[in-house]
Amino acid sequence: MKDLAKGGIFYGWVIVLISFLTLVLVMGTRFTFGVFYIRVLEDTGWSRAATAGIFSVSMIVYALASLGTGAAFDRLGPRRTRSVSAARML
Repeated sequence: MKDLAKGGIFYGWVIVLISFLTLVLVMGTRFTFGVFYIRVLEDTGWSRAATAGIFSVSMIVYALASLGTGAAFDRLGPRRTRSVSAARML
């Protein structure tokens, strides 16, 4: 790591930037459903109730998974929880 007194970049800001960009991509795609709603209705021919129901179920599952993830973070700690999540994605 470079010395800050010599003009180096603090590594913590790199982590903040990467975290910010990740959240923008993930949350940006999750919450743009309303922008594409009319187009989804036109392309699929489904009813408004069916398409809104899909999004509602998705958000309910997201909320319930967040409860379990929060409990796992409290009980196991972030290091083990993130390691399991990363291994699961492989």
